[in-house]
Amino acid sequence: MGFRTMAYHDFDDLFLLVHGPMNPDPQEWTTLIQTAGKKRQPKHLVLAGEVQLTPRQRAQIAEVLDYPCKVAVMLSSPITRGMLTAIGWLTGKHRAFSMTDLAGALQYLDIAPERLDEINGRIEELQRALRAQM
Repeated sequence: MGFRTMAYHDFDDLFLLVHGPMNPDPQEWTTLIQTAGKKRQPKHLVLAGEVQLTPRQRAQIAEVLDYPCKVAVMLSSPITRGMLTAIGWLTGKHRAFSMTDLAGALQYLDIAPERLDEINGRIEELQRALRAQM
């Protein structure tokens, strides 16, 4: 599903979320949280880039992901990756990766390396959908 500020798709056991360059629109965020809460996928891959979530949005994520799962978040900022690493120590489910380390994120999620091209293709589709909304 695509919005103006983010796009997502779920397939197999993976929930894939790609953020655009702007912080999430509040209405789009509400829809995303409702959808993700219903899916309860065991693996989440988030391409966040420079996006900064509000404290309320971070709390909503914690509520929605209140079940055994893994979350790989790809971020542009080394500082933000460091903060997410600390959160991961507390939650046991979050791990931060650079925007160029898709292979590392998929390895953390226990996704076979053979699926790299498939998932990269899905990411590109979502990124195109976001660009078309601008």
